[in-house]
Amino acid sequence: MAVKTCGARIALIAVAAFGAFSGSAGAATRPVAAGTVYGGYTAQDAPLVVTLDRTRTAIRTVGIYVENRDGYVFSDTGHGVATRPPVMRFGDDMILGTKISTTGAFKATGQALTGYGEQIGLLTYTLTGKVKGAVMQGSLRARLALSDPATQHVVKTVTFRTLRWMATSRAGRVFGGMTSRRDPVVVELNASGRVAKFLRIPWSASSETSNWIVPETLTNQRLAGGTASRTWSTPFTRDDGGRNTFDYALTLRVTGTKASGALQVKVTETSAAGAVEAISDSGTVKFTAASSSA
Repeated sequence: MAVKTCGARIALIAVAAFGAFSGSAGAATRPVAAGTVYGGYTAQDAPLVVTLDRTRTAIRTVGIYVENRDGYVFSDTGHGVATRPPVMRFGDDMILGTKISTTGAFKATGQALTGYGEQIGLLTYTLTGKVKGAVMQGSLRARLALSDPATQHVVKTVTFRTLRWMATSRAGRVFGGMTSRRDPVVVELNASGRVAKFLRIPWSASSETSNWIVPETLTNQRLAGGTASRTWSTPFTRDDGGRNTFDYALTLRVTGTKASGALQVKVTETSAAGAVEAISDSGTVKFTAASSSA
């Protein structure tokens, strides 16, 4: 190779080209996700949680809440699996297709087997999205197949509308987790960390005549020493002149990258004349959540 007059230049070009190539390769393999815990909400103002593995290149868990106009609700937290098991067990909620591409795109499919009254429900959902730094967003589609447990035949198919969703990751400020009933829960603090701007948590309560399922969003819960503990009542007057009173009891504790607490809601329904019609109690709904590490 002739290098007498241009060898140095060729060598510099080669080094520069190699450096550019190796740099771009490094950038391509660097995770596009900034954290491992993303907490947010759907277009139904319900909580949504996505957690990633330590490499930030695969989904570890997904927590969703969806409901349709006919009153069907699904709320649970699924775990990523490498392959679908040959047989699903009652209560299983698994996620396939958990890999996140080098551009941040993903399309995860979940399947959950649960009960709906006297029927068995197989819910299939697809979480499509893209993550860039501290922000993750996309769409959620779900369909429920209800089967007769005696015949295993599908008797009804329920479709949920496609929902847009968004979630963020911020160490010590955005926490994602689940309740003792495996429902997703999201806690978001303000910039100072002294106020829980949003606590998104589903709860359910029933009586002989009523059935309440609510994706609650509690706002502006002030923390003292990282703790909040309070009770309050919220009454609503119905169109028939009766009243529904919601009695809340909340505890919340935030320490570093951990958040935990409990919520209890009692609903008292009274007639226009003041007679008690029904009392529904959620019982104590405990929850734990974590944020990404700094």
